[in-house]
Amino acid sequence: MLKVTTQNKIKFTLIVIFIIIIFGIIAWPLSTSIRPNSTQSFSLNDTAMVSQITLKSTLGSINLIKKDKIWYINNQYEADPNLMKLLLSTFIQVQTKRSLSSTQANQLKLENMDPIHIHLMANGDTIHQFISIGDPASKKTYFQHKNTPPALVHIPGYQTYIHGLLSMPTSKWRIKTIFASSPQSFINLMVEFPDSTQNFEILSTEQFVRVEGLTKLDTNRMINYLSGFDNFNVIHYVDTVGQNSDDDKPIMHLSLKDAQKRFSHELDIYQSDEFKPNYLIQIDQKQWATIHPKLFEFIHKPKKYFRYNR
Repeated sequence: MLKVTTQNKIKFTLIVIFIIIIFGIIAWPLSTSIRPNSTQSFSLNDTAMVSQITLKSTLGSINLIKKDKIWYINNQYEADPNLMKLLLSTFIQVQTKRSLSSTQANQLKLENMDPIHIHLMANGDTIHQFISIGDPASKKTYFQHKNTPPALVHIPGYQTYIHGLLSMPTSKWRIKTIFASSPQSFINLMVEFPDSTQNFEILSTEQFVRVEGLTKLDTNRMINYLSGFDNFNVIHYVDTVGQNSDDDKPIMHLSLKDAQKRFSHELDIYQSDEFKPNYLIQIDQKQWATIHPKLFEFIHKPKKYFRYNR
C-alpha cells in the first residue's frame, strides 16, 4: 500500500511539473512579444495586447484606452480608428537611426523643446515608457529612455514626422464620423427647419421605410437622401466658438437614432461667418465641429422634396 502511494505522489509531481513547463512555454512568448525588442530599443514586436496609451506634455495629458476593441480618448470620446492604427504601427516600425552624444544633444538644445512622455500599458501593467522630442524645423524626432542619451528615430522608407503625430491635440484624435447608419441599423431620422411646415421624419419599420405624413413618396429620393448618413463626417472639431447673438438660431436640426448607439446623435446646424464656407454644427449640445458645404447641400432638403410628383 505504501509503495502505491509513493508512486502516485511521484506521478502527481511529474504531472504538475509538466503543466508548469507547458504553461511557461505558452506564457513566455505572450509576455515578451509586446515588450521592447531590447533595453535600447523603442519598438515593440506586437501591439495587440496594448490596452492603454498615455501621451503627457506640459499642455496636458491624453489618455487612450481600449474597450471592447474600440479606442476612447480620456474615457469620453471615441478615437479615430485610422489614427490609432497609425499610432500602433509606429510603435512597431520605429527604428533608431543613431544615438546622440551629450554634446550633440546640447547643440540641438533638445532640453528646451516640449517633450511628450509616452506610457504604454497592457492589462494594467507597464510595458514601455520613453520620451519623444521633436524639432519642428527639421521634422526630426528623438526618443529617449530615462537616464540615457536621446536617439534620432525614423520609420524606414517613410519621411514621417513622428513627434507631430504624438503631439496632436485631443480634438485631432477624435473620430470624424458622426453618423454611420445602414439600412439594417437605421431606426428613425427627424429633421426640423425654422419653417415647421417643412419638418419631416423618416421611420424604419419591419416592412419598409417611410416619410411620416407623405402618402405619395419618391422612394428613390428618400433612399438617396439616407445614403448621406452612411458616412457622415466632420472636417474638424472646434474647441471654441465666437459669442452667438440671440438671432443666431440653427438653420436645421437633425436627430438620428441608430441601433449602434454610438452613432445616434442630435445636431444643430448654423451658418457662421467665422467658418465660411463650411457650416458649423453642434453635436448633442456639447461639442462644436464643421462640415463641408457640399454635405450640407445634400442633407438640406425640406419635406416637399420627397413628395412624388410624376
